[in-house]
Amino acid sequence: MTVREAVAWARRLLQGAGVTEAHLEAELLLAHALGLSRAQLYARLHTPLPSEAFHRFLCLVGRRASREPLAYILGRREFYGLELEVSPVALIPRQETELLVELALTWLKRRRGLHWVADVGTGCGAIALAIAYYSPTPVQVVATDISPSALALAAHNARRLGLEGHVHLLLAHLLTPFRLALHLVVANLPYVPTEELASAPPELRWEPRQALDGGPQGLRVISRLLAQAPSAIRPGGALILELDPRQAPNISHLALTYLPHAHLSFHPPNWPRALLIQT
Repeated sequence: MTVREAVAWARRLLQGAGVTEAHLEAELLLAHALGLSRAQLYARLHTPLPSEAFHRFLCLVGRRASREPLAYILGRREFYGLELEVSPVALIPRQETELLVELALTWLKRRRGLHWVADVGTGCGAIALAIAYYSPTPVQVVATDISPSALALAAHNARRLGLEGHVHLLLAHLLTPFRLALHLVVANLPYVPTEELASAPPELRWEPRQALDGGPQGLRVISRLLAQAPSAIRPGGALILELDPRQAPNISHLALTYLPHAHLSFHPPNWPRALLIQT
């Protein structure tokens, strides 16, 4: 079997399993089995596949056909231009979460001096590391999580990127350790309503439930964070949250309940995935 034939076989199998981008993922899995990039794979399309590599490929394709997320199989995920190692101890970083980083960097760009930033519920460290890596102004980032395993993964990613001195990892629940210490808080917290998890894509079964389950309305953890925000964020600071667009009215009400003088802006305005709260 040649490389091209192996990709075609895997594509058909993955399509039958309900994988949407079956051809792309077949190529990525075979490249991973061979230790090649996709570009190098294309240069070998007519090359016979070594038997050991084929058996590795069979195993990888079987895992993906069972709907294990591709990122967990490959052990890595790109986020905001940074390659991060990922594992089932933490949520897989999503492309839509890059909007939080974009908003944070824009907010920081307009300010001077050292700023303290918290990434609450950091998981593999994606948001914290991206802000520390790209910030236009000096920052110290505190990345918190309630999972020691997730923090260990975030620490590993920080070392790989040379950011140990800029990202500080803390085992903590939400904003409990902070007393008017932070200029900016960024958080992608669990916001999926509990009852919706049962009908969610099969890949979500592999990710930590505590990173997804937001309670009956998806607001259980977010409301707790907002309640703590006044005592943790300095005057003139900001809070950036990821959300389900359907939750925007309820989150807006909660935010103004705890921060009545804050200015709220949703991004993008017509179908918001993020909320910027400026105190």
